[in-house]
Amino acid sequence: MYTQSFDIYDTIYQLEKDYSIEAEKIDYLLQQLPANPTTILDVACGSGEHAHHLYNKFKYSVDGIDIEPGFVEIAQKKNPSGVFIQGDMSNFDIGRKYDVVLCLFSSIGYVQTKRALCDTLTCIAKHLNSSGYLILEPWLEPTNDLSSLSTIIEAVDPKTKIQVTRKRSAYAEENISVLDIEYSIKLPKETKQFKEQHRLGMFSREEMAEAFQQAELIFTYAEQGLHNKGIYLAKLAV
Repeated sequence: MYTQSFDIYDTIYQLEKDYSIEAEKIDYLLQQLPANPTTILDVACGSGEHAHHLYNKFKYSVDGIDIEPGFVEIAQKKNPSGVFIQGDMSNFDIGRKYDVVLCLFSSIGYVQTKRALCDTLTCIAKHLNSSGYLILEPWLEPTNDLSSLSTIIEAVDPKTKIQVTRKRSAYAEENISVLDIEYSIKLPKETKQFKEQHRLGMFSREEMAEAFQQAELIFTYAEQGLHNKGIYLAKLAV
Protein backbone atom coordinates (compact mmCIF):
# COMPACT_ATOMS: atom_id res chain seq x y z
CA MET A 1 0.00 0.00 0.00
CA TYR A 2 1.00 3.63 -0.49
CA THR A 3 1.13 4.30 3.23
CA GLN A 4 4.32 6.38 2.98
CA SER A 5 4.53 7.42 -0.67
CA PHE A 6 1.09 8.95 -1.26
CA ASP A 7 2.49 12.48 -1.26
CA ILE A 8 5.00 11.71 -4.04
CA TYR A 9 2.64 9.49 -6.05
CA ASP A 10 1.84 12.18 -8.64
CA THR A 11 5.52 13.02 -9.07
CA ILE A 12 6.31 9.42 -9.99
CA TYR A 13 3.30 8.68 -12.16
CA GLN A 14 3.57 11.83 -14.23
CA LEU A 15 6.18 9.80 -16.11
CA GLU A 16 4.09 6.64 -16.49
CA LYS A 17 0.56 7.87 -17.16
CA ASP A 18 -1.19 10.56 -19.17
CA TYR A 19 -4.35 11.16 -17.17
CA SER A 20 -5.70 13.65 -19.68
CA ILE A 21 -5.63 11.10 -22.50
CA GLU A 22 -7.05 8.41 -20.25
CA ALA A 23 -9.92 10.73 -19.28
CA GLU A 24 -10.60 11.29 -22.98
CA LYS A 25 -10.74 7.52 -23.51
CA ILE A 26 -13.10 7.11 -20.55
CA ASP A 27 -15.34 9.86 -21.84
CA TYR A 28 -15.41 8.30 -25.31
CA LEU A 29 -16.35 4.95 -23.80
CA LEU A 30 -19.08 6.51 -21.67
CA GLN A 31 -20.53 8.31 -24.65
CA GLN A 32 -21.09 4.93 -26.34
CA LEU A 33 -23.29 3.70 -23.50
CA PRO A 34 -27.05 3.58 -24.04
CA ALA A 35 -27.73 5.82 -21.03
CA ASN A 36 -26.38 9.33 -20.61
CA PRO A 37 -24.06 8.97 -17.60
CA THR A 38 -23.30 12.01 -15.50
CA THR A 39 -22.33 10.62 -12.06
CA ILE A 40 -19.19 8.59 -11.37
CA LEU A 41 -17.76 6.80 -8.34
CA ASP A 42 -14.01 6.21 -8.57
CA VAL A 43 -13.18 3.16 -6.43
CA ALA A 44 -9.53 3.12 -5.32
CA CYS A 45 -9.34 6.70 -6.54
CA GLY A 46 -5.73 7.27 -5.53
CA SER A 47 -4.73 10.92 -5.74
CA GLY A 48 -7.92 11.85 -7.62
CA GLU A 49 -6.21 12.71 -10.89
CA HIS A 50 -8.73 10.87 -13.09
CA ALA A 51 -11.55 12.62 -11.25
CA HIS A 52 -9.85 15.98 -11.75
CA HIS A 53 -9.73 15.58 -15.53
CA LEU A 54 -13.18 14.00 -15.84
CA TYR A 55 -14.76 16.89 -13.96
CA ASN A 56 -12.80 19.81 -15.35
CA LYS A 57 -12.75 18.72 -18.97
CA PHE A 58 -15.97 16.72 -19.32
CA LYS A 59 -18.11 17.99 -16.40
CA TYR A 60 -18.86 14.60 -14.87
CA SER A 61 -19.79 14.63 -11.19
CA VAL A 62 -17.14 12.42 -9.56
CA ASP A 63 -16.90 11.05 -6.02
CA GLY A 64 -14.20 8.71 -4.78
CA ILE A 65 -13.19 6.15 -2.20
CA ASP A 66 -9.72 4.91 -1.24
CA ILE A 67 -8.29 2.91 1.64
CA GLU A 68 -5.35 5.30 2.09
CA PRO A 69 -6.36 8.44 4.06
CA GLY A 70 -3.48 10.41 2.54
CA PHE A 71 -4.87 9.80 -0.95
CA VAL A 72 -8.36 10.80 0.16
CA GLU A 73 -7.08 14.12 1.48
CA ILE A 74 -5.17 14.87 -1.72
CA ALA A 75 -8.08 13.82 -3.95
CA GLN A 76 -10.53 15.97 -2.02
CA LYS A 77 -8.32 19.05 -2.36
CA LYS A 78 -8.04 18.50 -6.11
CA ASN A 79 -11.76 17.90 -6.47
CA PRO A 80 -13.68 20.16 -4.07
CA SER A 81 -16.95 19.56 -5.92
CA GLY A 82 -16.85 15.82 -5.18
CA VAL A 83 -17.04 13.73 -2.02
CA PHE A 84 -13.99 11.58 -1.27
CA ILE A 85 -14.01 9.16 1.62
CA GLN A 86 -11.72 6.60 3.22
CA GLY A 87 -12.85 3.00 2.91
CA ASP A 88 -12.05 -0.57 1.90
CA MET A 89 -13.28 -1.33 -1.62
CA SER A 90 -14.25 -4.87 -0.57
CA ASN A 91 -16.62 -3.60 2.12
CA PHE A 92 -18.13 -0.14 1.69
CA ASP A 93 -21.54 1.50 1.56
CA ILE A 94 -21.72 5.12 0.45
CA GLY A 95 -25.51 5.21 0.54
CA ARG A 96 -26.12 6.26 -3.06
CA LYS A 97 -25.93 4.85 -6.58
CA TYR A 98 -24.01 6.05 -9.62
CA ASP A 99 -24.28 5.93 -13.39
CA VAL A 100 -20.70 4.67 -13.62
CA VAL A 101 -18.23 3.09 -11.22
CA LEU A 102 -14.55 3.15 -12.13
CA CYS A 103 -11.89 0.83 -10.72
CA LEU A 104 -8.76 1.75 -12.65
CA PHE A 105 -4.99 1.33 -12.81
CA SER A 106 -5.22 -2.35 -11.79
CA SER A 107 -6.25 -1.41 -8.25
CA ILE A 108 -8.45 -4.51 -8.11
CA GLY A 109 -5.29 -6.58 -7.56
CA TYR A 110 -4.96 -5.20 -4.04
CA VAL A 111 -7.91 -7.32 -2.87
CA GLN A 112 -5.54 -10.33 -3.30
CA THR A 113 -8.05 -13.18 -2.81
CA LYS A 114 -10.94 -14.55 -4.86
CA ARG A 115 -13.28 -14.07 -1.90
CA ALA A 116 -12.34 -10.40 -1.57
CA LEU A 117 -12.64 -9.99 -5.34
CA CYS A 118 -16.23 -11.25 -5.19
CA ASP A 119 -16.98 -9.02 -2.20
CA THR A 120 -15.58 -6.00 -4.04
CA LEU A 121 -17.60 -6.58 -7.20
CA THR A 122 -20.72 -7.16 -5.08
CA CYS A 123 -20.15 -3.83 -3.26
CA ILE A 124 -19.68 -2.08 -6.59
CA ALA A 125 -22.83 -3.66 -8.02
CA LYS A 126 -24.83 -2.25 -5.08
CA HIS A 127 -23.63 1.23 -6.02
CA LEU A 128 -24.73 1.06 -9.67
CA ASN A 129 -27.94 2.56 -10.97
CA SER A 130 -30.18 0.10 -12.79
CA SER A 131 -28.68 1.21 -16.10
CA GLY A 132 -25.19 1.81 -14.67
CA TYR A 133 -21.84 0.39 -15.78
CA LEU A 134 -18.59 -0.64 -14.16
CA ILE A 135 -15.29 0.06 -15.94
CA LEU A 136 -12.50 -2.04 -14.45
CA GLU A 137 -8.83 -2.38 -15.35
CA PRO A 138 -7.50 -5.78 -14.26
CA TRP A 139 -4.10 -6.55 -12.82
CA LEU A 140 -1.87 -9.30 -14.20
CA GLU A 141 -2.89 -12.90 -14.69
CA PRO A 142 -1.04 -15.76 -12.95
CA THR A 143 0.71 -16.73 -16.19
CA ASN A 144 2.13 -13.25 -16.84
CA ASP A 145 5.84 -12.49 -16.65
CA LEU A 146 6.68 -10.04 -13.85
CA SER A 147 10.14 -9.07 -15.06
CA SER A 148 8.96 -5.83 -16.70
CA LEU A 149 7.80 -4.58 -13.29
CA SER A 150 11.36 -4.39 -11.96
CA THR A 151 12.24 -0.79 -12.78
CA ILE A 152 14.09 2.30 -11.65
CA ILE A 153 12.39 5.68 -12.10
CA GLU A 154 13.82 9.10 -11.42
CA ALA A 155 11.40 12.04 -11.36
CA VAL A 156 11.32 15.69 -10.36
CA ASP A 157 8.29 17.42 -8.89
CA PRO A 158 7.51 20.24 -11.36
CA LYS A 159 6.49 22.62 -8.56
CA THR A 160 8.89 21.92 -5.70
CA LYS A 161 11.77 20.57 -7.83
CA ILE A 162 12.21 17.78 -5.28
CA GLN A 163 13.95 14.75 -6.82
CA VAL A 164 12.43 11.30 -6.30
CA THR A 165 13.94 7.92 -7.16
CA ARG A 166 11.87 4.73 -7.08
CA LYS A 167 13.53 1.33 -7.37
CA ARG A 168 11.09 -1.54 -7.72
CA SER A 169 11.65 -5.30 -7.84
CA ALA A 170 8.90 -7.83 -8.52
CA TYR A 171 8.43 -11.54 -7.89
CA ALA A 172 5.59 -14.02 -7.45
CA GLU A 173 4.44 -15.95 -4.40
CA GLU A 174 2.00 -18.39 -5.99
CA ASN A 175 -0.80 -16.16 -7.34
CA ILE A 176 0.36 -13.05 -5.48
CA SER A 177 2.67 -10.57 -7.18
CA VAL A 178 4.98 -8.91 -4.68
CA LEU A 179 6.46 -5.49 -5.39
CA ASP A 180 9.31 -4.44 -3.12
CA ILE A 181 9.87 -0.71 -3.54
CA GLU A 182 12.66 1.54 -2.31
CA TYR A 183 12.21 5.31 -2.39
CA SER A 184 14.80 8.06 -2.16
CA ILE A 185 13.65 11.68 -1.87
CA LYS A 186 16.28 14.36 -2.19
CA LEU A 187 15.22 17.26 0.03
CA PRO A 188 17.08 20.58 0.35
CA LYS A 189 18.88 19.55 3.55
CA GLU A 190 18.64 15.77 3.60
CA THR A 191 17.79 12.63 1.63
CA LYS A 192 14.80 10.70 2.91
CA GLN A 193 14.68 6.97 2.24
CA PHE A 194 12.03 4.37 2.96
CA LYS A 195 10.56 1.10 1.69
CA GLU A 196 7.10 -0.23 0.89
CA GLN A 197 5.80 -3.62 -0.14
CA HIS A 198 2.77 -4.01 -2.38
CA ARG A 199 1.00 -7.35 -2.74
CA LEU A 200 -1.48 -7.80 -5.57
CA GLY A 201 -3.52 -10.87 -6.43
CA MET A 202 -3.21 -12.18 -9.98
CA PHE A 203 -6.59 -13.43 -11.21
CA SER A 204 -7.17 -15.43 -14.36
CA ARG A 205 -9.93 -14.39 -16.75
CA GLU A 206 -11.88 -17.43 -15.63
CA GLU A 207 -11.64 -16.28 -12.00
CA MET A 208 -12.70 -12.78 -13.00
CA ALA A 209 -15.68 -14.19 -14.92
CA GLU A 210 -16.74 -16.25 -11.90
CA ALA A 211 -16.53 -13.20 -9.63
CA PHE A 212 -18.61 -11.10 -12.02
CA GLN A 213 -21.21 -13.86 -12.12
CA GLN A 214 -21.37 -14.13 -8.33
CA ALA A 215 -21.85 -10.35 -8.13
CA GLU A 216 -24.70 -10.67 -10.66
CA LEU A 217 -22.87 -8.61 -13.26
CA ILE A 218 -22.59 -9.38 -16.95
CA PHE A 219 -19.45 -8.18 -18.70
CA THR A 220 -17.48 -7.78 -21.88
CA TYR A 221 -13.70 -7.65 -22.14
CA ALA A 222 -11.60 -5.61 -24.56
CA GLU A 223 -7.90 -6.26 -25.12
CA GLN A 224 -7.14 -2.57 -25.60
CA GLY A 225 -7.85 -0.57 -22.46
CA LEU A 226 -6.60 2.71 -21.08
CA HIS A 227 -3.04 1.88 -20.09
CA ASN A 228 -1.20 -1.16 -21.45
CA LYS A 229 -3.84 -3.66 -20.33
CA GLY A 230 -7.31 -4.81 -21.28
CA ILE A 231 -10.49 -3.53 -19.70
CA TYR A 232 -13.77 -4.94 -18.39
CA LEU A 233 -17.13 -3.27 -18.98
CA ALA A 234 -19.89 -4.68 -16.79
CA LYS A 235 -23.52 -3.97 -15.91
CA LEU A 236 -26.18 -5.43 -13.66
CA ALA A 237 -27.54 -8.76 -14.88
CA VAL A 238 -31.12 -7.83 -13.95
